[in-house]
Amino acid sequence: MDKENPVADAKDKYDIRLRKIFGKHATENGLKLNFKVYKLKEVNAFACADGSVRVYQGLMDAMDDNEVLAVIGHEIGHVANNDSQDAVKAAYKKEAFMDAIASQSINSLN
Repeated sequence: MDKENPVADAKDKYDIRLRKIFGKHATENGLKLNFKVYKLKEVNAFACADGSVRVYQGLMDAMDDNEVLAVIGHEIGHVANNDSQDAVKAAYKKEAFMDAIASQSINSLN
């Protein structure tokens, strides 16, 4: 992800602001989180199962610090609840189920 998107460096005003807003919370409640700002105009943010939280410049331009903090809190909720891991597990289960059905269909034709 980071290789495909422009990331704000440590001296960038967006990175400085993000660290000011949320830096002290990056290791709270046993979660190891890492934050970066994508220098993109989109109003977006997301979190991954590995604790990566990415905030877009466009979101930071559109919101004040408290609003950005609320969005980050929402994204961290996804990490804490293992939402992306649960989605992957559900996808694998569905794929296995579909493979089993297809296998049964092929066997019934023979």
